[in-house]
Amino acid sequence: MPFLAGVGVLYNLWLWSTVGGFGGPYTQGATDPGTAIIYALCFVYVIWSRSWEGLSLSKVPHKPLYAPAMHTARILFGLLWAFDAFWKWQPYFLHNAVTYLQQALPGEPVWIAAYISFVIAVINLAGPVLFGYVAAIMESIIAFFLLIGRGMRWIIPVGIAYSFGVWTTAEGWGAPYLPGSTANKGDELGTTNIYIIAFLFLAAWVYFTPRAQRRGDGDA
Repeated sequence: MPFLAGVGVLYNLWLWSTVGGFGGPYTQGATDPGTAIIYALCFVYVIWSRSWEGLSLSKVPHKPLYAPAMHTARILFGLLWAFDAFWKWQPYFLHNAVTYLQQALPGEPVWIAAYISFVIAVINLAGPVLFGYVAAIMESIIAFFLLIGRGMRWIIPVGIAYSFGVWTTAEGWGAPYLPGSTANKGDELGTTNIYIIAFLFLAAWVYFTPRAQRRGDGDA
């Protein structure tokens, strides 16, 4: 597993740097650094958390988690969110945020299209520009607390809920699920659902690891 996870890191970084254009193009309308980079980060979590040990048939005693490695992975995840937040603060996104949901509608199954249309209607009632600012603020808050390592017990469920909201609207539940479709805009099953997996790694670390082993992350 460690070897294969290492291959996963290198393979996804290669994809991200070639066909993924380092998350580009960094032009008007960009909102995130791409999909392969979060896959690479999740493989990093697999390696540094040694998540396979709980299911391993090996009789070798489990080693305690190396706290600096997990904190480094948390910071890398925070930097990824900070990058996302930077693009959300751009004027184009703030004034056109709802269009990203509208772009997800074509080709969707009826029930997904109905759900996204309902969310769009609610956003239009509240104000599309307000929605853009809320998204930018939410991503900035998530990035901030991930980077400082404080308030992790509440920012993890917030991050999971926010990521799920993005995945089920702007990413159309990873759809369109049409004949011949293999992925969502080339990203298998979407992007923010993989963010949820990264948050689950952090949840296992924060909620189930004794505070002493986490070495003063400051979480209440």
